[in-house]
Amino acid sequence: MNSYIFTKAISVDREVLRSTVYKVAERAIRDHSAKLENDSTYFGKGSPTTRMYKWYNFFEEPEAQDLFKELQTFFKETFRPTQKYVIQSWVNIHKKGEFLGWHGHWPREAMSYHGYFCVDAEPSFTIYRIPGYTEEVAVPNKDGVLLVSPSQGDQHRVSEWNEDRDRVTIAFDIVPWIKIEIDNTHMIPFI
Repeated sequence: MNSYIFTKAISVDREVLRSTVYKVAERAIRDHSAKLENDSTYFGKGSPTTRMYKWYNFFEEPEAQDLFKELQTFFKETFRPTQKYVIQSWVNIHKKGEFLGWHGHWPREAMSYHGYFCVDAEPSFTIYRIPGYTEEVAVPNKDGVLLVSPSQGDQHRVSEWNEDRDRVTIAFDIVPWIKIEIDNTHMIPFI
């Protein structure tokens, strides 16, 4: 895509992933929705499972392992890591009229990465404000496509969803294991 955002179309069963997304979302809402009352994090108008990202990990699901392996391969080929990483993953489900507002992930010094997989995200787009770029970069979201970029102080947001069906993506942060607090139980080994 450019020298900051990397994409790859992958062949995984998106229907299995979709049903797993809804299973995980239902469990996350049941188990963690009370915690949102004291959480002031802003993520736009939409998915509570996005706001709950730190309390579960989508890649712990057996049905997510094909996507997990594809992501590992893509990450190794694209970024050639020289240290151990862990991963945190969550689901985004947007109804008609919902969106994900401007936000960032990890600071440049963390040497981490962020990305998402489009289960059912057409026709939406993600807009990036990338350090060193003078203009915003709009990335069309394509179903079956994996996107990964460094977290180097960028900000991004997702367009408002205007379809009658849900917009479904699986998002993740890939972080050097040495940057993680010992009590963060929802990060799992990645590379």
